[in-house]
Amino acid sequence: MKPDQSAAHSVQTVGRRGRLKQVLPGIIEVVERNKGLARALWGRIPAKMAFQLAKLSGEVDVQALREEDFVWYVEHVSTLEPAMFLSMLKLAGEHTAEDLLATIDVPTLVVAAEKDTFTPPELAKHMAEAIPEAELLFLEGASHAAPVERQDVIAERIDRFLAERVDREPDEAQQSAE
Repeated sequence: MKPDQSAAHSVQTVGRRGRLKQVLPGIIEVVERNKGLARALWGRIPAKMAFQLAKLSGEVDVQALREEDFVWYVEHVSTLEPAMFLSMLKLAGEHTAEDLLATIDVPTLVVAAEKDTFTPPELAKHMAEAIPEAELLFLEGASHAAPVERQDVIAERIDRFLAERVDREPDEAQQSAE
């Protein structure tokens, strides 16, 4: 991917490869015009109902995601102002750090999920390839909610990554660099 294409690419990848990009501006406009109503509705969607909707949407791994983890997330998000949350979502889709990836000079583990529609696996793979000596952890069947869907796998891999790449003695790190 050429650097001048990366910004457009990142926007296209947010939410089902562009579907969210298409509807988000309209949602933001409605929320901005109806802030009071949006705030009232935002915090009143029952977390358990949101969990059922997320499962039906196909945006989460229904076999791995525990309801209590999702409920916690929804309860947290419901404390945010809807306009701010939606604005952050829009900006996340527009943001790219493509030009900085090659300059990262610390041990890096990129986590990719097979069914992640917000950061698709091909984009995560590209990031891992662009960051010098980065490693890629690919999680089959996982979604953007991989940190809660596969928390044990990710925690174990991070522990091993830190032990192998970060927690080494200075002499050992020097020798492996040579």
